[in-house]
Amino acid sequence: MSRYFLEVSYKGSRYAGFQIQDNANTIQAEVEKALKVYFRSAISLTGSSRTDAGVHAAQNYFHFDFTEKEATAISASVYHLNAI
Repeated sequence: MSRYFLEVSYKGSRYAGFQIQDNANTIQAEVEKALKVYFRSAISLTGSSRTDAGVHAAQNYFHFDFTEKEATAISASVYHLNAI
């Protein structure tokens, strides 16, 4: 199993904060959706912090553990995840 770290920046104006909520759109939910599209498997993120609704982040970190076949080209993965 490998652990991957993601550094992200975002404008949080349209989001109800970082952490997943049942009744609102959040940054964590959007990033998990992108990972699911790319890896074709549900991936649960662990964040280093949380933000309130409408807060922007210049630098925020997540990590996830991935047990399936490793991505062969990390730079290609970053490009594709950013596109999603």
